[in-house]
Amino acid sequence: MHFMSLHISIFIHISILI
Repeated sequence: MHFMSLHISIFIHISILI
């Protein structure tokens, strides 16, 4: 279930970048 955490982390990072 580590993939979920990674996906969430990436999503948050992108949201901040935008």
